[in-house]
Amino acid sequence: MALGDLLKQMAKTSAAAGGNYISKHGKYRLVLKSMEIEPKFGGDTFIAELYIEKAEKTAADEPHTVGSTVSYVQVFKADPVRRQMAMANTKAFVLALTNEEDFAETDEAAATEFIKNLEQACGKDNPLRGAAVDVETFSKLTKDKSKTLILPKWIPVPDQNADTMGTRRAILNGAEAKK
Repeated sequence: MALGDLLKQMAKTSAAAGGNYISKHGKYRLVLKSMEIEPKFGGDTFIAELYIEKAEKTAADEPHTVGSTVSYVQVFKADPVRRQMAMANTKAFVLALTNEEDFAETDEAAATEFIKNLEQACGKDNPLRGAAVDVETFSKLTKDKSKTLILPKWIPVPDQNADTMGTRRAILNGAEAKK
């Protein structure tokens, strides 16, 4: 492809805002700032912005800093295997965040409720803002063994309620007001 053609294609794309992914090992308590599903990065994309409330070192390197923000991103690409993986990863995150159990693929009522709740949660009102989820990272080699990934294991936070979410929302609002 000629440089001019490449630059024309680049000019027609949206600029990436960048991201700070969970790229350091640790045990974390993350608080949801926002959650959305938008068409980005070559497919519908799930993006959760998460505030680090607690961080514990689990490896030689230091974990992400308390008070910083990380993103959890899953792209639902056209490739069926990647799409299914992204959907399963997103579902695991949302179930842990809401402290819900997984349900059978054949449970239509649970699936309908999940869809309704996720659609609401990804809306502009962000009703889950302030909800917390714990995560512990682990390493995994890619299939071709060319790269080691840092992946999350999502863990529900017990006894989460409207009061604790409200307190966390106030902390998030204060942190954002300082910026």
